[in-house]
Amino acid sequence: MRVRRADGEFRWWAFHNVPLHDDTGNIAKWYGTGIDITDQKRAEEKLRASEQRLLDAQMELARVTRVTTLGELTASIAQRRPVCAGSTTILPTSPLCAARWNGSSTTAIGRVR
Repeated sequence: MRVRRADGEFRWWAFHNVPLHDDTGNIAKWYGTGIDITDQKRAEEKLRASEQRLLDAQMELARVTRVTTLGELTASIAQRRPVCAGSTTILPTSPLCAARWNGSSTTAIGRVR
C-alpha cells in the first residue's frame, strides 16, 4: 500500500493485522505491524528494467547474427566459394577449411581455387 508522509513523499508499506478474540469469539483488539518496503520496490523495478535491457540486447545480438550469416552466405554464393563450417568468416583458402570442404584429412588447395 502506498502511504503519503507528512512531507508529501509517498512510500510503500506492507501491513499485517491480526485480530485478538475474546472468550465468546468476538474481536476484542487488533494487533498489526507495518514495514516500509519502498527500497525493496525500487530494487524490484531496477531488476525488471535490467532484465528488459538484457532481453533487448539478446534479441539485437540474434538479429545481428542472422544478418551477418545471411551476408556471409550471400557473399559466398556471389563469389562461388564455400563458407567453412564452424566459421563466421569466409576462409576458402584456409587449409583447414579446404580439408573440411573436400571431406578429407588432406588439404587440396587447388580444388578450393
